[in-house]
Amino acid sequence: MSQQAVKQRGRADSDSQIRTSTEAAITRRDVPCLLSQMTFEERVRAYQSGVFSRRELSVAAARHPDGMPMLNGEFEHIAVFSADYLD
Repeated sequence: MSQQAVKQRGRADSDSQIRTSTEAAITRRDVPCLLSQMTFEERVRAYQSGVFSRRELSVAAARHPDGMPMLNGEFEHIAVFSADYLD
């Protein structure tokens, strides 16, 4: 492979990594907004099916606590897996 092809390939790889990290940042920022547009049942299904990772939900809760849904004084994504909710 020529040096130019190696440089172009390396640049393409780094561009895709940048795009991926940018998309992840946008997603983390939009989690509270996306959750607010869902019904309670849709959110519970999303939590259970793993649409949002626990990390994404935790980061969103730390950065935007007022934008995250609450259930009995606890963040909803935590409360729906607690024993109190399951009873």
